[in-house]
Amino acid sequence: MDRGRWLRIAGLSAVGLAAACQPPPEAPVDMAPTVGTLTLGTIDVPRFGDTRWVDLVDDQMVQLAPGAQGGFHVWVLYRTQGISGRVQVSRIADRLPPDGSARQRVLTTSGFITIPSTELWQTPDPIASFMCPTPIGVSVLSAPIELSVRITAADDQNLTLAQAKVRLQEQCPPDTDPTHAFCLRICQG
Repeated sequence: MDRGRWLRIAGLSAVGLAAACQPPPEAPVDMAPTVGTLTLGTIDVPRFGDTRWVDLVDDQMVQLAPGAQGGFHVWVLYRTQGISGRVQVSRIADRLPPDGSARQRVLTTSGFITIPSTELWQTPDPIASFMCPTPIGVSVLSAPIELSVRITAADDQNLTLAQAKVRLQEQCPPDTDPTHAFCLRICQG
């Protein structure tokens, strides 16, 4: 075999081997529109005396509720439409510093639920979204909190079925409440 032919074969073999050693192309992230809708709500027991649905809207002031283990949280309800079956629900809460600096993570949690086949479904009970005590230096009282909820297929977390975000202003219970001073102490970072 002449030297030129041998170099062409060796070159083609090297190109073929290099191509074979490349990692497989990444699967595209689900860019399709969501298949259902998700609405976020809360409860306002001091105002209504019960756990009826109250829409969560941007810049809404919400009162932190004391929890059984000594922390404070925001009550959250979900309403879905066009989604059923076993799904994963992920919640993230970020503090949005007023100076535009990097977000500060307050909450990350996820879990699986089964949504029945109905036109409209709502969580039967409010879910406690833990807000404080916060990490040192992170105050949930001095800047808005963005609460993001994302519902994905249980077997494919890249398949977003619905998502919603809301920006909230949080406050401790009123100063007449016995938990007021403690809330101020642990929720200001």
